[in-house]
Amino acid sequence: MKKNSRSYEYIPALRYDVLTTLFDPLIQLFLKEEWLRAYILREANLQPRQAILDVGSGTGTFSLFAKKLYPDIQVFGIDGDRKALSIAAKKANESGLSITFLEARAEALPFRDHHFDAIFSTLVFHHLPTDIKCLTLKEIFRVLKPGHYFYLGDWGKPGSLDEKWLFYLVQLLDGFKMTQDNREGKLPLFLAEVGFVNVEEIKRKKTLFGVFSFYRAKKAEL
Repeated sequence: MKKNSRSYEYIPALRYDVLTTLFDPLIQLFLKEEWLRAYILREANLQPRQAILDVGSGTGTFSLFAKKLYPDIQVFGIDGDRKALSIAAKKANESGLSITFLEARAEALPFRDHHFDAIFSTLVFHHLPTDIKCLTLKEIFRVLKPGHYFYLGDWGKPGSLDEKWLFYLVQLLDGFKMTQDNREGKLPLFLAEVGFVNVEEIKRKKTLFGVFSFYRAKKAEL
């Protein structure tokens, strides 16, 4: 696990800032992510007054869905993309939903230790260099309550030849260096290295851009 640079070029959701407003319709068209959000949130079995964090919340789609599904929870979203956050805040305001969106880097979360009951991150880690992936996981581990779970959704290791070719399209868009950890199936290894236990792939689905995997990892009780 690399432990060096905390500085890297921030990559917007679709790599280019001008495409940010297209993120929601394109993801809906090609990934059909609504079933993913519903599945993982029901898997988390959230309770009233619990606090959750959406790491790399982007335009707020997951955060809004969580608040609609569980109106009595507290939802926080962080992202380094100011334009995406403004879209998220506008969507929350128009929906009448109370969600806290903050501009912050995932590797430096502005929260105290053991703060959240559940943490989620979808389609973020393939944008991060290996060392930043690891630093981000350390931060997520820090702010998660003991005995609770982190849910990570991102591109998983392709198996068949056609899955590898499909993922090649993602690599062309988001960069081969950033996405190589996903291609090699290293995300579960990184989760275990920072201290998570019971790391498992709980959902795996073939999409138009390769395999999408959802991992669940537990922070052990103190």
